[in-house]
Amino acid sequence: MDAKLEELIRLKRRLERERKARAHSEAIAEQALRDVYDKQRQVELLRTIAVAANASPTVEDAMRITLDRVCIYTGWPVGHVYLVSSDESGGLIPAAIWHLEDPERFDTFRRVTEATRLASGIGLPGRVLASGKPVWIMDVTRDGNSPRARVAADIRVKAGFGFPVMVGEEVVAVLEFFASEAIPPDDALLEVMADIGTQLGRAVERKRSQEALSQSERRFRALVEHSSDGVNLVASDGTVLYASPAVTRILGYSVDEFVGRKASELRHPDDSRAVARWFDTAIRNPGLATTVHAHYRHKDGSWRQLQIVATNLLAEPSVRATVINYRDVTESKALEDQLRQAQKMEAIGQLAGGVAHDFNNLLTVILGRSLLLLRRLPEDDALRRHVELIQRTAERAAALTMQLLAFSRKQVLQPKALVLNDIVAGTEEILRRLIGENIKLTTKLDPAVGWIRADPAQIEQVVLNLAVNARDAMPQGGHVVLETANAELDDAFVSQHPGARPGSYVMLGVADTGCGMDRETLGRIFEPFFTTKGPGKGTGLGLSTVYGITKQHQGYISVESGLGRGSRFTLYLPRVEGAVEPAPAAMTVPEPLGGAETLLLVEDEEGVRGLVREILGMHGYTVLEARHPGEALLIAERHEGPIHLMVTDVIMPEMSGRDLAGRLALPRPDMRVLYISGYAADVIGHHSVLESGTYFLPKPFAPDVLVRKVREVLDAKP
Repeated sequence: MDAKLEELIRLKRRLERERKARAHSEAIAEQALRDVYDKQRQVELLRTIAVAANASPTVEDAMRITLDRVCIYTGWPVGHVYLVSSDESGGLIPAAIWHLEDPERFDTFRRVTEATRLASGIGLPGRVLASGKPVWIMDVTRDGNSPRARVAADIRVKAGFGFPVMVGEEVVAVLEFFASEAIPPDDALLEVMADIGTQLGRAVERKRSQEALSQSERRFRALVEHSSDGVNLVASDGTVLYASPAVTRILGYSVDEFVGRKASELRHPDDSRAVARWFDTAIRNPGLATTVHAHYRHKDGSWRQLQIVATNLLAEPSVRATVINYRDVTESKALEDQLRQAQKMEAIGQLAGGVAHDFNNLLTVILGRSLLLLRRLPEDDALRRHVELIQRTAERAAALTMQLLAFSRKQVLQPKALVLNDIVAGTEEILRRLIGENIKLTTKLDPAVGWIRADPAQIEQVVLNLAVNARDAMPQGGHVVLETANAELDDAFVSQHPGARPGSYVMLGVADTGCGMDRETLGRIFEPFFTTKGPGKGTGLGLSTVYGITKQHQGYISVESGLGRGSRFTLYLPRVEGAVEPAPAAMTVPEPLGGAETLLLVEDEEGVRGLVREILGMHGYTVLEARHPGEALLIAERHEGPIHLMVTDVIMPEMSGRDLAGRLALPRPDMRVLYISGYAADVIGHHSVLESGTYFLPKPFAPDVLVRKVREVLDAKP
């Protein structure tokens, strides 16, 4: 081939490349123009819908305008609105809001649609409701999830898309549109529709607000005029500009008598300073609702306690006053104070129970390690007295922890059927020694009292603590009366004593002639660590223990006292009706013998785990140690020999000890389980650990107690 021909070929190829490049550039430019045009159309569509929706008089008109604009923009012939139902079903209700390019052609589709309610997730609108996002279906006639697929096929409706109308995060309506042919999804169009749904939602929200305001204005007078609470409009100087008719029922004055005067004229002098600060706060903070309680004089001369709420709307052109709402709380305030006290005690109890659990883990290690150390120290070792002091201190701390658990109503009880008289009579001798010779003790025991189901040791603790409390209130001597009787608590009693429940009870009363208590002390006597005694003269846990034991036995306790008038504590414990079963005989405690069995120890607290492992290992057991349930499952799977007993904590990460035992029951059906825990009884009971047939050892425990319990479980009959 000669050089001239080769040059012509190269030139031809270059011209072809340049032509393709120009064509590609022209295509890009053309697409860019189309994109700009489409974007302009989209912006115009959004602007038009926003303006038209805001200008429309009703929400329905706003949606109808949106249907028209979207159908014109897309060229699709059908648009319709589904509204979210306000009833419990939460589905979609068809609205009579349409855009139909050919009403006659689409009449059947319209009638079927208006008769079709849709649940969330069903059909095109249901899927929009479920997802909260636009949805596109290329061909609804082939969609098995569309209830209107058949009628759509009959009238040649194919593609469909819908988008939600959002008010905040809530879908309030779904707009659906249909074309006459199958069309693949257009993500850009769906994005525009999502923006339209948001815009329309804002318009809907504004319309709702306007309608709500109008309705509020219509209802205002009816609500105020017929409200049981009083409503006043007050000028900045305190003059009453308006008073609702409720003022007559609450304070006895007619509306005409009340308007024009200052309410401060009727206020109790003791409340003047607090109310003045309250009203000043309201004046300085426009729009802020502030509350105060104060006493005002009724027209008949009596004093009524009012709960008053003030909102400064002086700057509001339609009000220009401070709005005062008030109600008579004279009778309910006393009950509210009692209920608040009960709630405070419940909160303190939750805290006390949690603290006790943490202490139990710590005390298990301290007590166990000190006892192990004592075993290793010779009797004449100088260090023994230090370790013995640690042991005694740990035991005292454990006793305090038990009192905290008693207060928080979370001790592990051992209830039995008993007669309260037997408990009181059985403690009478020790009571006389406790209270001293200068205090007279009288018992009035009703021989007809019914049975109760209770832990006898706990009830004895209640009697002793109340007697000691009475003694401490009479340092110069006095008189204590212990009384029992049957009692019926009716609805009237319960309504005046929050926390009590109606029913049949056995009553225990403990009264003294001591110094009595003021109102502030009465409000705190059951709080743990609260005491009126001097430093070093009490832990402040005696009465809190009484309170907790009473509540844990489903009972009720009340106190009557006054300075110089003595005190009376009255307990009500539920009465047991019918025949009484004898209590089971106590088990004989075995000697702390060891063994050669293999044990699986599961405990997430490192200090407790190390202690238990060492104790059991010292007594001959082979201990497989796991830090958590997952590790325990792995050890049990890999261990080829038998595992005779699993010692496991109750509450652990991943799963509870009860669930772990259930997982291992199938591969190791002969393995026995001993649960240990420092948690309170209600938490343990929630995990079914206190059910009959299970073995449980509460923390803290001494080494000998642990070894005895392990041996007891291993030796028990299946």
